[in-house]
Amino acid sequence: MPQTYGFEQTRERRIPELGAVLHEYTHAKSGARLCWLERADENKSFCAAFRTLPYDDSGVFHILEHSVLAGSEKYPVTSPFLQLLKSSMASFLNAMTFPDKTVYPFATPNETDFRNLMDVYLNAVFCPLAMVDKAVFEQEGWHRDADGTVSGVVYNEMQGALASPDAQLQNALERAMFPDTAYGFVSGGDPASIPALTYEKYQRVYRRHYSADNCCITLYGKMDMAEKLEMLDKSRNQFVSNASHELKTPLATMKILLESIIYQPDVDAGMRTEFLTDINKEIDRLNLIISDLLTLVSMDSKTMRLNRTTFSLAQVVTDTAHRLALVMEKRHQELKLQLNDRCDMYADCAKLTQVVYNLMENASKYTQEGGVIRVRLIRSGRDAILTVSDNGPGIPKEDQSHIFDRFYRVDKARSRETGGTGLGLSIVHQMVLMHGGTVTVDSEEGNGATFTVELPIHQG
Repeated sequence: MPQTYGFEQTRERRIPELGAVLHEYTHAKSGARLCWLERADENKSFCAAFRTLPYDDSGVFHILEHSVLAGSEKYPVTSPFLQLLKSSMASFLNAMTFPDKTVYPFATPNETDFRNLMDVYLNAVFCPLAMVDKAVFEQEGWHRDADGTVSGVVYNEMQGALASPDAQLQNALERAMFPDTAYGFVSGGDPASIPALTYEKYQRVYRRHYSADNCCITLYGKMDMAEKLEMLDKSRNQFVSNASHELKTPLATMKILLESIIYQPDVDAGMRTEFLTDINKEIDRLNLIISDLLTLVSMDSKTMRLNRTTFSLAQVVTDTAHRLALVMEKRHQELKLQLNDRCDMYADCAKLTQVVYNLMENASKYTQEGGVIRVRLIRSGRDAILTVSDNGPGIPKEDQSHIFDRFYRVDKARSRETGGTGLGLSIVHQMVLMHGGTVTVDSEEGNGATFTVELPIHQG
């Protein structure tokens, strides 16, 4: 089926009761879903919705709802939505947290206003300043004042919301009726539990849930759909041109070496052997690139499925360490494992083995001879948390946001020297997302890097 800006229309049906046509789309690369209710109405509306099932009473999704409204990368003002209320023609403008979802809707009759609001909303939910500014979390969630009292917008709001006997009774009834489910928790946050939420956990929850594949966009009204799809497809990458460049590089090297052998028949045997050895290395590099490309293409086309079995993630780490032992030994590197839990999981063992291998091999490649690589695995509630740290050169701040991009390299010359394809971390990122997890990097230039993978533990 033809695509428009990466979106493929999956279904179209008429709804006579509304005098409307419903169009359903899926974004091929990210998995984002889009529903457009086409109707001849002067009002136009937009809603970005995320599935957010709580697993405790910390109110993290309520705090996130407030936080994304407190400025974004493109609109770094203290409260862009208050500014919009003053100048926009919007007939409705809001954000709401429910027991199982968080939604960001608006409506306006003006096309220019609609485009502006859509741009603000998309940048707010996908690029909030709250992820890099802890002050936003402390203001909207909770903080401790100088006198020791706890305060915060959501904390104070929920103290008032749960103060009445009726609210307390409803809360108790829901806990009794829906035990061990998301609906048994206080989605808005229980003041007794909100201060247990850390900034780091808040960041991890955002990265796991505020992703394109967990998002459904709903549009309503008469509009230029191609223009709206273009706005939603801003994250398209230059995959084809990058792939062509990466494949041509080893081919060009092999061509030069082969021509040297062909047109210099008197070259000595030692030099000939050296040239052929280099050609063999370039062939190996081509095989790696093609293998990684096929993996990514399979994930992009949604043909790759999870083959879930029950296994120990700790055993995967141990086996991977054994596979890489000789490589690290040659480089005089020390590998330190700290496995605090078996982390028995119901997941795709082969794919998570590749995740662990890619991260540990990457740490070895970019750590100097005699360096130290630390791998730690713990269980935190319903999650397994794996960290892979090294004491190598680290990653500059400006490169960290691109580290999971395809073909991205911090040091291009060194990457090719070590045999890297520039795709390993992208594969890690995609495979972790397939499991509903997150992967992040923390690094300071000159002080090594730490990659953290957080995966939900599903029971088979």
